[in-house]
Amino acid sequence: MNEHTKTVHKHETGAPDLHTVCGATYHLEPDRLRTIPVKRAVAEHDADKCGRCFEGGAGY
Repeated sequence: MNEHTKTVHKHETGAPDLHTVCGATYHLEPDRLRTIPVKRAVAEHDADKCGRCFEGGAGY
C-alpha cells in the first residue's frame, strides 16, 4: 500500500520488492510503501485498489 496516496498495488510476481504490476511504485522510496493484506488496507485505511493492478479497482 502506498501510504501517501492510500492506494493498494499488487506486487509483480518474481520482481524486486518495490515492483508492482502497474509500475507506479518503481520510483518510490521503500519507506513510502507498506506490505499489508488488501482487505485490511481497504477496511482499516480506507485505501483504494489500483485500477491497473486490480480488476475493478480505481485510480491510476
